[in-house]
Amino acid sequence: EVDRSAFSFIMEEIDMSETLRRLQDKKMVMRSATSKLYYTHPLIREFCYQKLEDKNTVHLKATEYLRTIRQEKFAPLLEEEIFHHLFTGKYLEQAASFLSEKGEVFIMSGHTNFLKEMIGKVVHNGIERPEFYVFQGDIATIRGEWKDASVYFEKVFAFSDVHEKTLAEAYIKFGELLYKKGVVKESLKYFEDAYETCKDKGFRKEEARSINDIGLVYKFFGDLSLALSKLNAAFQIREDIGDKEGIAASLGNIGNVLETKGDLEGALNNYRKSLSVFEDIGYKEGIAASLNNIGNVLKTKGDLKGALNNYRKSLSVFEDIGYKEGIAEIGRASCRERV
Repeated sequence: EVDRSAFSFIMEEIDMSETLRRLQDKKMVMRSATSKLYYTHPLIREFCYQKLEDKNTVHLKATEYLRTIRQEKFAPLLEEEIFHHLFTGKYLEQAASFLSEKGEVFIMSGHTNFLKEMIGKVVHNGIERPEFYVFQGDIATIRGEWKDASVYFEKVFAFSDVHEKTLAEAYIKFGELLYKKGVVKESLKYFEDAYETCKDKGFRKEEARSINDIGLVYKFFGDLSLALSKLNAAFQIREDIGDKEGIAASLGNIGNVLETKGDLEGALNNYRKSLSVFEDIGYKEGIAASLNNIGNVLKTKGDLKGALNNYRKSLSVFEDIGYKEGIAEIGRASCRERV
């Protein structure tokens, strides 16, 4: 279903009133009684599409129109349609650039199946970009396929013309994978190497992430003061550059240190702030992690009903995005709850 403005844009006619009236009279186009949008029967659409002489140009115009109706909030279905028109119209380089630009947001919104499939289509047509393997590594990490994730990140290292920013991001995420596996000392080398590169090149978002991860390593080894110092430094950079995802992650990590130190109220305050930001940007993994963190604190405080409510909400989101590590964590928390 489309608005009347779509007809005007595609047909390059300012006033489509008469044309639409004739199309409706011939039952070629119908108007929805509820939404007031226009639509056509699939068989009519298929017949007209086959008659269309210059399909590729019309696909491109459809892409241009869809971009004009974008809203501030990311709309996955709209973006999927934009990619469909670029790819079907054989604008493969533009389709690849679209995935490079939007891949991270698709992952944040939990639409990983679409992204993985579309990357596969573009690569099958002979277009490879290092950031594709960063996205593939992210998706594999979410799904608990850590061996595959390692392979994807290592493919980024093998590119001869990879941009230093993308390479640093792959280094950080490979280090995070090592951290998850328990190879913490080895992960620190990747975080520190990435930090030096990012600081030198002015990649502030990645600089903040590497400092954040260095702080997590210090927390792992029990140096909470130094950990908190690193995490606060990362938070400050993220605030300076307006990195909402990073701000929310920093709030959660700082809350985790405070929780370890026994400051439950401080931790709970940070977790709730983190949840609010993640909800604002629609980052499902962050939402689920924040709910889980809140549940842990409430459980420690003796609010078992509140803890269970947050665990259930968290589990629902983790299951929705297929995040196996998160599902397992909720399972452990629930087991402890029953005991």
